[in-house]
Amino acid sequence: MSRSYFKDSPVLFFSILIFVSYFLYRLYDLSLVLYSYPLDSVNDMASYITQLYFLDVCGYHQFCPYWYGGFVSFLITPPGWFFFAYPFYFITHNAQFGFYFSVLASFVLGFVFVWFFGKKFFSWNSLERVLFFLLLFATPFALGDFIRLGRAHELLAWVLFLPFVFLILYYRNKPLHGSFFLVIPLLAGILITYFSVAIFAFILLFSLFLVMKGRDRLFVFFCGIGSPLFLRSAYFFFYYLFVFLFFSFFIFVKTQKKLFFGYLLLFLQFYSFSILPSISPSF
Repeated sequence: MSRSYFKDSPVLFFSILIFVSYFLYRLYDLSLVLYSYPLDSVNDMASYITQLYFLDVCGYHQFCPYWYGGFVSFLITPPGWFFFAYPFYFITHNAQFGFYFSVLASFVLGFVFVWFFGKKFFSWNSLERVLFFLLLFATPFALGDFIRLGRAHELLAWVLFLPFVFLILYYRNKPLHGSFFLVIPLLAGILITYFSVAIFAFILLFSLFLVMKGRDRLFVFFCGIGSPLFLRSAYFFFYYLFVFLFFSFFIFVKTQKKLFFGYLLLFLQFYSFSILPSISPSF
C-alpha cells in the first residue's frame, strides 16, 4: 500500500475513525469494572483481579487460604502481568482499579512501541503507525480477547512482543549492535507473562539464528541463553515445570480406571514442555 493511498483516500481516514471510536467505546465499557465486580461466567478478568489481590494479601509463592481450602499462590500462574499491575493496585488500594489501569497502560505502551519503532526502524508515517496499532489491538477479535474476556496478561505479552519482533525484523539483514540486546529483557518478560506468546518469540529468535553468520549468530545464541534471561525468568519457569509435571503424574495415578486419558495427559504435558527446547537455540 503506497503512501499516496494513505494521503489521498478519505475511505481510509473514515475506517480509522470507526476503529478509534469503537476502541474508545470498548475501553469506556470496560471501565464498568471500576464500580462493579465482574461476576458473569464468560470472562477471565475476575480470576486475574482476585489473584492480584492475593499477591498483596498472601504474597508470592505463599500459602493463601481464600480459595479451595487454601493453595500456594502463583505455582503455575505466570506472574509477569501481576508484577506489572501491582503498582497500580498499590497506588489505588483497589484490585479492580489496578486491573483497569494496567490494561490502559498496556495499550499506551503498545502505542508508544509502534510509534517509536515504526518510525525509527521502518520510516512509517503517522497514519501508517496509527493504522498498524489499530489493526493489532482494535479489531473485533483483539477487543473480544483483551477487553471482553479481560485477558490482560496476554495483552501485556503481545505488547512486549512488539519491540521484540521489531528488533528481529530490523536486524535480520544488518550487523548486530548494542540495541539488539534489548531482546533479552523483552524475552524474559514475555516468558514470565504468557507462554504461548513466548513460543512465537523463540521461533523468531531461532529464525534469526538460522540466517545469521559468524559472530552475529553467536550473539543471537547468547541472547537466548543470556544470564539476564535466566535470572529474570528461569526461577519461575523451572519451578512451574516441576509442579506441572508432578500434578500431571498425580492425575495419571488417580485416573487408572481411564488409562488412555492418563497416558494422553502425560504425553501432552511432556510434549508441551519439549516445544521450547526444540525450537529455540537457548536450550
